[in-house]
Amino acid sequence: MERIKRSLQEVPAYLGPARHVVITGLPPAADLDGQLRLEGLVCLLLARGLSVAYGRPSARPGEATIWLGAGEPDPAAPPLLLWPPADTPPRRLAAIAAADKAGRVCVADPGRLAALRASGARGLLLPDPSHALWGLLDQHPKGSGCLRLPREG
Repeated sequence: MERIKRSLQEVPAYLGPARHVVITGLPPAADLDGQLRLEGLVCLLLARGLSVAYGRPSARPGEATIWLGAGEPDPAAPPLLLWPPADTPPRRLAAIAAADKAGRVCVADPGRLAALRASGARGLLLPDPSHALWGLLDQHPKGSGCLRLPREG
């Protein structure tokens, strides 16, 4: 598990020189797994000194985009990382990869990575970003960790 968590530390390197990250394709507030993925990714990026915004990317220099799987990626500012949920059906995963040749599709399963690469897509083997959150919480004394979830509405 520790090795899996450590591989998430490489995420900022995949964003190049960007110091600002826009996260798009946000999960709905009612999707608890999606919110944990989002919170884990944000914690990871902030811990590495990157600033984070949500919503529509501006495609400014020095800005990178990560898409988390809701809706469709914005073709005007293609994401560097496409990180759909782990349970995304294979056909949808292939469509995501085919539609966005510039970005890398992040998957947690070696078989899915092999299928992506066989189709000519660029893929990365990375665990679900919620593992970054658990890694951070593991470092707090029991009961002192805090998880901030967005309010509905």
